[in-house]
Amino acid sequence: MKNKMIRTIAAVALIALAMSLAACTNGNIYDRLADDGYTVKVRFEAGGAFVNDTQNVTIVEVFNEDDVVTNSAGKTGIALLAPDDSIRGEGVFKLSKIDGTNNYFQIGWYKERTPVVDGNGNALDVFGVPVSESKRDPAYTYSGKWDFANDVIDPASLTNGEMTLYAAWAPFFVYEFYSQNENG
Repeated sequence: MKNKMIRTIAAVALIALAMSLAACTNGNIYDRLADDGYTVKVRFEAGGAFVNDTQNVTIVEVFNEDDVVTNSAGKTGIALLAPDDSIRGEGVFKLSKIDGTNNYFQIGWYKERTPVVDGNGNALDVFGVPVSESKRDPAYTYSGKWDFANDVIDPASLTNGEMTLYAAWAPFFVYEFYSQNENG
């Protein structure tokens, strides 16, 4: 009985060891894709938005350096498709942002973003209130708006074959108008 127990434990340990070694040799999905030639990574940083009802998601697409095209503007490179483009299909990537008091609308995807800070270096929210007080997401300024119809990626211009596009959001505003009548 004791020998049978020791053999069973040893067999389970060997199976576990074999499975962990097999997992290590496979690497992660990006390593396997890189082995297949997909060495260009584009990250779509959603900026605190919900992607398919899950918050803090970054969408990553990978491309082979040979996936270059020449677009109608005569630019040659890798063409990108916006994550929420209808060509992907209905609801493949549904993006939305709300912070409890404000709904936001997306104004585009940008190559650069810089945090908005006050004179003391404190991060500010979209209303100019320090994030430490408002508990809202920090505000950013954006530059280099990506034009999905005309812009392409030159793989040789990327650092480590990677690029990030940042979603820019602006809050919807609700205006209330008050008037004073002659009775006060």
